[in-house]
Amino acid sequence: MKKIQYFMQEGCRSCLYGEWLLRKNQGWQDVVELVNCIDPKTKEWSQYAKDNMIDKTPTLLAFDEDGKEVARLEGGEHFTSGFWKATLKKHGK
Repeated sequence: MKKIQYFMQEGCRSCLYGEWLLRKNQGWQDVVELVNCIDPKTKEWSQYAKDNMIDKTPTLLAFDEDGKEVARLEGGEHFTSGFWKATLKKHGK
């Protein structure tokens, strides 16, 4: 796995809770990148979010070394403490 991105938006309670649980893990930033779906200039869905077909938050995308999407997980119910611990253990350094 080359890159894992957590797509979220301001004001999304599920996004914020998932982010809070993620940040409780040491070294999370070496594995997961936080991506804001809203363009700060236009206040609209960002082009990057559109390009990745993000239509709800939170969404987690994983990409291989060639930048091809290899996994997608949508919905806040997935992003538990156990999920983040397992993900970081599997993909961390």
